[in-house]
Order: sequence, then C-alpha cells, then structure tokens
Amino acid sequence: MFHKPQDLIKRTPADGINRPEFLKQLVQEFRKTNSAESKLQVLANLANFAYDPVNYLHIRSQKVIDLFLEQLTSDDNQLIAFAAAGLCNLVNDPINKDYIIGNGGIQNIEKNLSINDDNIILSSITTLMYLYAPEIKTGQRIISDETSGIRSEIFLEECDNKFTYQQWRYTNGVAEGCELLKGQSFPLEMNCDYLNGISFNKGCYVGQELTARTHHTGVTRKRIMPLIFDDTPTGLDLDADIYNESDPSVKRPPGKLRGLCGKIGIALLRIDECLKAKRLIVGGFTAKTFIPNWWKMSSLLYIKLVMLSQLSRRLQSTRALMVGDRVVISKRVDESDINDFARLSGDTNPIHSGDRPLVHGIYLAGLVSGVIGTKLPGAGTVVVSKNLRFPNACYAGDLVKIEVEIQTIRKFVRCGFWCRVGDKVVMEGTADVIIKRLTKNQTLTV
Repeated sequence: MFHKPQDLIKRTPADGINRPEFLKQLVQEFRKTNSAESKLQVLANLANFAYDPVNYLHIRSQKVIDLFLEQLTSDDNQLIAFAAAGLCNLVNDPINKDYIIGNGGIQNIEKNLSINDDNIILSSITTLMYLYAPEIKTGQRIISDETSGIRSEIFLEECDNKFTYQQWRYTNGVAEGCELLKGQSFPLEMNCDYLNGISFNKGCYVGQELTARTHHTGVTRKRIMPLIFDDTPTGLDLDADIYNESDPSVKRPPGKLRGLCGKIGIALLRIDECLKAKRLIVGGFTAKTFIPNWWKMSSLLYIKLVMLSQLSRRLQSTRALMVGDRVVISKRVDESDINDFARLSGDTNPIHSGDRPLVHGIYLAGLVSGVIGTKLPGAGTVVVSKNLRFPNACYAGDLVKIEVEIQTIRKFVRCGFWCRVGDKVVMEGTADVIIKRLTKNQTLTV
C-alpha cells in the first residue's frame, strides 16, 4: 500500500485518478447492487483502502465508516468479517476512533465476539483494544544544564531525584536501558506499543512482520510489569526467575526480574498466569503484580480480552494455532472397552482376551484421533496421514495418558502424539491434518 501523498503522485497516471470519487462509486455500488458476491467484493476493497492512513480523509467524507458499522449487524458472516477488518484497519486514527465510539460501534463489536469465526473475533478484539484505550500520560523526564533555571520549578530534593524517578518507572511498568532484554524479547513485550514507540503504518526494521502480526492478532502473552514486594528484598540477581508461589517447581518460570528499587520491582511476566497467582516468589521473597492504570485497558477488560483471544484459538484455524500448543488427557482402558472394540472391528485375536488382554493398537490410535478431532487442533480437523509405532504393550486396566502437540504449521498441520502408561510409551507417532471451517449449520463445542 502507499503511505505518503508523494508516493501516490508518483504512481498516479497522467490523466489522474479521483480517489474520493472512486470511493463514492464503491459505496454507491454496494448500496444499489442485489448481488451478494458484488457486495462482498466491494466491502473487501473498502477494507483494503482502510489500511492506508492517506485514505482516511476520503473514507470519512464518503461515509465508509458508516457502511462498516452498518454491516456489523448483517446476517452474512463474510460481510461482518470484512466490516470488522475495515474498522480494525482504521481505528488507530484518533478521529476515526472517536467517530466509531460516537456512533455506537463498541456495542455491536462486542456482540460479534460471540460469532463462531476466528477472523471476526481477532479483528473485534484488536479494535476494542484501541477503542477502550485512554490517552497515555506517562509523564516527562527533563534533562537540563545548570544555567537553565528550571531547577526552581522541580519540587524533588536532589538526593531523591533519581530514586523517585526509578520508583515511578517501576510502579508504572516502564523499562529502559539494561532492563530491556536486548535481542531476547519483542518490542510489544517491552510495552513499546503502549508507549507509542512502534508505528504499524510505516517503517521497516528487523522483526517487523512478526511484530505486526502479533499486534494485529491481539495476543501478547508476556509484558514488562511492576512488582510490589511484601518485604524489601536483598541479594537478588537482575535475571532472577519468578515463580507462582503455589507451583515453585514448574520447569518454565512465568517471569524474570529486570530491576529493583526498594520494595518495587519490574519484571517480564506471562500476564494471564501471573495476574491469577495469589503470590509470586523471587529468590525467597514474595511479591504481587498488577496492571498499571495507564495501560490501554482496565485489568478486568484486559483479562477478558486475553480469555477471548484464547477462545478464538479454540475456534480452530491454522492462523490461530501455534507451534508448541499441547493437550494431555487420561483414560483407563478396561476389559469392556477391549471387548467392544473387538466386536466392532472383528479383530477377535485371542491375545485381546483371557487373563491379561492386550489392548488393540488401533484402539489407542482411535483415542488419539478423538483428542485431535475434539481438543487439538479440534473441531473441523481431518487427518490425511498418520505414522504409528508401538514400542511397548498396553493391557486392560492400564491408565493411558494421551498427549498431542502441534509440531509444524505449513500446508498441513503436523501433530506429534504419545500414549504413555506410567513412564513407558505404548504408542507414538505423527499425524498430518488439515482444518476445515465449519458451516453455519454445524456446531462447535468450545
């Protein structure tokens, strides 16, 4: 897309192009046509125009935002998806934001969060984040020479200046300098988006694509956040691991300490997990985190949006899945299960009966298919190929732990799976799957 007026001029044909007139014709075409396909094409074009800020003035003059808002209540989910995408593309502009709020946009966007369509949900979540965002007022830092006379305007004692500024930063979850994890974290995790340190409309930098994708899907799981300690800690390392006090033995700690100033600290934390923890523990010292009040939403709204983003992942599209997603369930296989399967399959081999019946290998494969089809990736999943190994035997009465993990996401989604009895693997393998969208007449249990 073009981002500057001079870029448009360079690419404009000699006979010119009237962008307001073109947008006007698109809107008129949408209003007049009775063709559902034409309406979809027009709305998709308008949503694409909404991506570039240079078009905002024309979009407002031709009432395109009104058209998007109207289609949020359409009976056609495709029209809703394009309308939600259009609003998501232009909501970062303050004038557009105020217009959407003033015309009742929030209510209809919130209603669409219940629609079984991950694209609609993700666009709606991102739009709501902007609409609920207050103006960010994080203060100012003043650097001056001795002759400026500004010291008379500053009410902090000289000895307290640096300490008080550091306390202020930590209380508000604002990191700087060595507190930032250079080369190890994304800009969004350092709150650069909340601090207006990233432009999503222009620029080119290393990691831009991943940063933009993470921003627009609305799922940033870790951020720099404040820590309030119950007692003043001593002897803590800058990179000290942070644990949930109720689960200190977990292999992957939910946070890392990044700075300390008296009883106030700053840390990179997994948001949902750490907010739910009654107490966090850092090197033997207990602490609590919270959402700074200058963030883009209240604590309750933030938790709500995190939960909704997790819900959208369970609506099962390859866009929402992530490598490393995992689910584990357990089932005790009894003799009646083996007998029922033998009856259905016709496999009455004597090894599956007697004093210690052997569980059918394909029965275990069926348990894995049940997890893949209902849990991860979930409803709509179709297995196209599967590889199996049976390194150990499984018998009637065994408690089987079934584990499925997303390994790669390309043309097909590859799932690894394991069936374990105690510490023994009784079946393992991989499955390549595709994920089909459900129609309106099909139901999805989340």
